[in-house]
Amino acid sequence: MFIMENFRRAVFISVFILAVLVFQFSYCDSSDEILTEQWELVTTKYLQYDATKGFLDKMKQSFPDLFDYYSIGKSVQGKEMYVAKLAQDVTKERPLLVPQMRMVAGLHGDETLGKQLLLMLIVDLVKENRANNER
Repeated sequence: MFIMENFRRAVFISVFILAVLVFQFSYCDSSDEILTEQWELVTTKYLQYDATKGFLDKMKQSFPDLFDYYSIGKSVQGKEMYVAKLAQDVTKERPLLVPQMRMVAGLHGDETLGKQLLLMLIVDLVKENRANNER
């Protein structure tokens, strides 16, 4: 019973975060076609490995000052495992004692929603940064 309650709570929180992100993005005037395209991509279907790699490539190419990603090794299937980095200037070294946050998705094979939510968060954070929203 306890496990089922935690599962329901986790699903509710995930759906709530998804709803907030969709609501927020749909009411924002964005002239940036790339962000709109990437948002549509991550909100309309679950991205498989190659599509996720394409998403990361497009974000890095389009926003080299805000977004970067790199491999931290290979999975047991031989696929690269990526880390995405968002910062005001990703080319600079982060100063000591500056807070940072780490979010992990896809730790377990049956937890597919986490990766999609993080991809949505990436698009949303880049969009808000470009709009000079300091929240």
